[in-house]
Amino acid sequence: MNEATTKLSTQVPVKRLRRAEKILDKLGLTPADAVNMLLAQIEMRRGLPFEVNTRPSLLLSADEQAAAWTGGVRCLLNLNREKSGSPTGNGREEPPGSCPRLSPAF
Repeated sequence: MNEATTKLSTQVPVKRLRRAEKILDKLGLTPADAVNMLLAQIEMRRGLPFEVNTRPSLLLSADEQAAAWTGGVRCLLNLNREKSGSPTGNGREEPPGSCPRLSPAF
């Protein structure tokens, strides 16, 4: 049984649509597919599938992101070693409380 459909029209900046179409094409999707997926997620979650707020976001450079993730991974490895009692011997352990935050504090 086919479900009734309706046409949805919206205005978006041309450059944004073109950039999005290139990405969607690589995924084998059309903009209509992406909108349908978004609407399905909104329906399932009873809200947007991403956070929307008025807080300023913390923007990091590529180097800062890499440092945060590398440091974060190193901290996680150290925590796992501490729990297992396994010494590392690599001299790269972070002192307690020095692990970088991977998300901004507000």
